[in-house]
Amino acid sequence: MVTVRLVLIGHADLGNVLLAGVVLFVAVYQAHVSVPGPAELWVERQYELEQSDLIFYRYADAPGLPEGVEQPADFLLQLDVAVANIGGRKALVSSLSLLRFIDEHGEAVRLPEVPLPIAAQRYHQRFRWVGRERLREAEITFPPLMLEPDEVGTFRFRARRGIDWSGRWTPDLLRQAAQSLQRPISKAELLAVYRTGKEVERQRIVVAVRTEQQAAYVRDLEALVEGATKLPGLPLRSFELE
Repeated sequence: MVTVRLVLIGHADLGNVLLAGVVLFVAVYQAHVSVPGPAELWVERQYELEQSDLIFYRYADAPGLPEGVEQPADFLLQLDVAVANIGGRKALVSSLSLLRFIDEHGEAVRLPEVPLPIAAQRYHQRFRWVGRERLREAEITFPPLMLEPDEVGTFRFRARRGIDWSGRWTPDLLRQAAQSLQRPISKAELLAVYRTGKEVERQRIVVAVRTEQQAAYVRDLEALVEGATKLPGLPLRSFELE
C-alpha cells in the first residue's frame, strides 16, 4: 500500500494526508450520487394506444351530393401524451400547451376554427361495478399538478371544431378552410412549463400526430365549392364545440 511504503521511507504524515484525501473523496462522491437530482419531464405521444389523434368526419347521407363526394363537417382532436417525471425530485407541472400543428417539413398548418394554444388536461380512467353493471368513469384534472419522481400520467389535448354548414360559411370561407389544410398535419409542437424547486423550466417538445381522412376532407370540400358563388344546399351538421 502507498501509506505503508511512505511510512517505511519516513513520510508517515504525507501518507496519512493521502489516505484522508481518498476517504474524503469517497465520502463526497457517495453524498453526490445519493442526493436526488432536479425534476425533469419526459413527454411522448402514447403510440401504444394505437388510435388516431385527429379525425376529419365526412357524411355520405346528404341529398344532392355529387357522385363520389361526401359532406365534410366536424373534426375531432384527441391527442393523448404521457408525461413522466424522470428526475429525482417532485415536479410541479404549471401548464402543458399545444402551440401549433406542423407538417413533415416543420411548417405550421392552421386547423380552421381551432383557437391556439390548447391546454392539456390530466386524464384518468377507471372502472367500477354497480350491481352487475360495469361502469367506466373518467376523472379530468387541470394543472397545476404535482408529479412525484418516477410518476407518469396521461395528459389529453381535446378539441372539436369544423364546418356546420350554417349561413356564416360563405364559399370564400370554405375555400380558405380547404386551403389551410392542403399540407398534411404530421406533428404538434408542445410547451411544458414546470417548477423544480426554485427554478421554472420551459420545455418545447414535438410529438407525432396521427390523422385520419384529412386528404379526403380537403378533396371533397374543394369539389363542393369549386366555382361556387353561394353556399351549396347541404344540411346543417350540428356538433358540440369542445
